[in-house]
Amino acid sequence: MRRNRNLREFRNQLLKNVNGPSDTRKQLNKRILSKVNSSKISNPKEFRQIQKIKKNKEIHYAVNKVISPLESDFIQPTFESFNNYSCQLKNINVCHYIDSLGLGGAQTMTLELINGLNKYYPDNIINHMVYIHKKPIFDKSLYNSYKCIPTILEKPNNFTEFCEANNIDIVVHHRTAGSKCIKHILPVKTKYILVNHTWNNLTAMKTFQQCDCYISVCNFLNKNTKWHPSVNKERQIVILNGVENDYINQLKATYQDDTFKTGRCHRLVGNKFRIDSLYWMINTVKKNIPNFRHYLIGNSAEAKKLCRTQEFLKYTGTILDRNTKMSAIKSLDVYFYETFGDEGASVAILESLACGIPVLCKKFGGCNELIINGINGFIVHDRDEYLKYMKQMHKDSSFLDNLKEKTISDFNSRLHVKHTACKYIQVFEQLLLK
Repeated sequence: MRRNRNLREFRNQLLKNVNGPSDTRKQLNKRILSKVNSSKISNPKEFRQIQKIKKNKEIHYAVNKVISPLESDFIQPTFESFNNYSCQLKNINVCHYIDSLGLGGAQTMTLELINGLNKYYPDNIINHMVYIHKKPIFDKSLYNSYKCIPTILEKPNNFTEFCEANNIDIVVHHRTAGSKCIKHILPVKTKYILVNHTWNNLTAMKTFQQCDCYISVCNFLNKNTKWHPSVNKERQIVILNGVENDYINQLKATYQDDTFKTGRCHRLVGNKFRIDSLYWMINTVKKNIPNFRHYLIGNSAEAKKLCRTQEFLKYTGTILDRNTKMSAIKSLDVYFYETFGDEGASVAILESLACGIPVLCKKFGGCNELIINGINGFIVHDRDEYLKYMKQMHKDSSFLDNLKEKTISDFNSRLHVKHTACKYIQVFEQLLLK
């Protein structure tokens, strides 16, 4: 008992002397546990007592409360519109950090945001993109098409040096399913923003306790995140994803025959694609819509094999180059997005809308924040409704043309990347001017 009392007294004294958030949880725990480990263990019972003290949740909770950052001094900005906003700051150094360079929505949205910030706020921001890996292997085609090649660092410590050498003001961490907090490798004065792109492994958001603010790419992700108690609501921001489309008018549509064309372009993973959707098209759609073709842009050995047996099914495989991909999407009449699980603000949907192609999708995740019924597509409940709207668009060309016009108008008014970039720059300004 005396041993535990001495430890509590030491802990309380230590916590009183903490100098703000500069002492990290890891450092504090190390100092606390070194006190425990410094004593000699005379018997097994004493060893078990020390092990119990090491796992004492009260210690971890107390440390967390001490280092919890920015409980009251961050004020979430009231966003001004793109046309009305003017940034006061110049040359903000921002580093975009991502844990994976594989093909995915988070990677594409990171590149779209960087391009948007560079294009619409060239005097206000200097963007960097960093990836840490000793022996990186990734396809550079996607990054070359955006003219944004990441800086590769071998070790986490190199990231600290990179931030200091480039006077990084803000690190924007684009979270993927396997991401971990990197606060401990940032310079003390560097602001830390976490952008959550994904529904996958959402419980891991609790491990990010020391960010200056948290951005969710749609309301769905923000509402379903189980936030750590130290993260107050004023630091939880929603900024809907957006992409660029100013270059698309200059692109020539890849497929220009007179067939009625549907298609999809994304990673063909289990929660987004099932081979039976192609069998449904073979057995049902083809019989109801003459002169019909479906384009599948993505990688699936099973789908590739099936498409070889059906002339109207066109399998292209993965397309990484942005212009080539958008030229193919631009060819479509309708974007067929049948998925089977929740997600964030889908980049696949955004790319279709950017081309003025209306989308048919189910009400999963943030999809209904992108799609407005009768404006830029339809939210459907089952395959009967998919078929119903496909038949209507095929039969009534004026209905489809009107829907395409409304799709591009709605996109430009709220989903264009300039609106997204404008909100991010306002967050940056809020963090640096407060």
